[in-house]
Amino acid sequence: MKMVLSQRQREELNKAVADYLCSNGYMDALESFKAEADMPGEIERKYSGLLEKKWTSVIRLQKKVMVLIELLFRQVMVLIELLFHQVMVLIELLFHQVMVLIELLFHQVMVLIELLFHQVMVLIELLFHQVMVLIELLFHQVMELEGKLNEAEREYIAGAPTRDKRSPAEWIPRPPEKYCLTGHRAPVTRVMLHPIYSLVVSSSEDGSIKIWDYETGEYERTLKGHTDSVQDIAFDPAGKILASCSADMSIKLWDLTTFECTKTLHGHDHNVSSVTFLPSSDFLLSASRDKSIKMWEVATGYCVKTFTGHREWVRMVRVSGDGSLIASCSNDQTVRVWLTQTKECKVELREHDHVVECIAWCEGSSATSIAAATATDNRRPQNQGPFLVSGARDKTIKVWDVSVGMCLFTLVGHDNWVRGLVVHPGGNYILSASDDKTVRTWDIKNKRCQKTLEAHSHFCTSIDMHRSAPYVITGSVDQTIKVWECR
Repeated sequence: MKMVLSQRQREELNKAVADYLCSNGYMDALESFKAEADMPGEIERKYSGLLEKKWTSVIRLQKKVMVLIELLFRQVMVLIELLFHQVMVLIELLFHQVMVLIELLFHQVMVLIELLFHQVMVLIELLFHQVMVLIELLFHQVMELEGKLNEAEREYIAGAPTRDKRSPAEWIPRPPEKYCLTGHRAPVTRVMLHPIYSLVVSSSEDGSIKIWDYETGEYERTLKGHTDSVQDIAFDPAGKILASCSADMSIKLWDLTTFECTKTLHGHDHNVSSVTFLPSSDFLLSASRDKSIKMWEVATGYCVKTFTGHREWVRMVRVSGDGSLIASCSNDQTVRVWLTQTKECKVELREHDHVVECIAWCEGSSATSIAAATATDNRRPQNQGPFLVSGARDKTIKVWDVSVGMCLFTLVGHDNWVRGLVVHPGGNYILSASDDKTVRTWDIKNKRCQKTLEAHSHFCTSIDMHRSAPYVITGSVDQTIKVWECR
């Protein structure tokens, strides 16, 4: 075994062992030890009893070490116990917090579930309500379609709705057309039924006016005199005089007994777009692209009044039944109503979003229908009128109460410009012609389209309806005039 003592420590140990052997009388062992340890001479006194001292000090040191180990063990056990206690406290605290968090999360989840359930119930209720509304609407539409189907079946069985099954107030134009009149070489601008005879007069961009018999579909004659497109035509109330106006800036008066032009009126500075007679037949009104409206004395051909106020081309002018009011419409998107006597503009009607093409007065039974259509509350007084209807390039037809300058309702359905309007003599309907190639019949009381007629292969420019006979006439850019029988 290798010694870990230094040389000096070995020497001191050897001397201490030699002293121990000497002091205890082990002389033979001492001599042998000295010889083997190579230790000559006497042993110094300082080594006397050194081995015993060292041995006893080691014993004491061992006891102290054991005591210290025991003490350390106890302290370690105390620390372990303390640590275990703290760990248990922490675990208990953590468990409590986890339980609190779980309880809080559970509460929030329950609140969210309750909220979600409430929202789902609200959505289900709303969906149910909408479904019921749709079912009700569908039911009404089915009933309406069923009614139309029954009506169509009856019409099919009878060949057509016979007039004896309908009052004249309910007669509306039905396909197919009775006659398609051809002869013009350019778009037809206006058609007009004679107030007494079975004649229809048409004007065209070819500069001519043609007269036809709508009962037989035969062509009668052509009136020539204008040098440019004829824009409008009008009969006097007696049906003896025909007025025409043209892009050649003139107005012509024709005698319908001789079919000769009796007067040519000049005064407008641009295209003359509309003419109409006053109920007295003594005066004629004209509207022009020069932004003015003029009143002419029929007997002399003199211009007696000029109405100014429109800011653009005046498209049409029409007189009320008693002659006291004049209505005009214009490219400035307005309709104006004038007092015939004073030239004063009574009201300006502004709601259209484009050029206003046509107007018509709603009087007599049609005024009653409009009043009924707009009376929503029994306590509210009905609109008294007079009433006016206008059609525009914004594809809408508007019905106005002139007395208050208010739009009562708007009829929407055409897919293009509205070019012509006529009020049904029975007072229940308004008929309109449009660039969407259709003629539509509008139910005034219900404010909806009653019937759509696919009338022409091109834009429909004009429409007129006879006051007593069951006929409607339409003109078109396709250069034809069509006669429609009403039933």
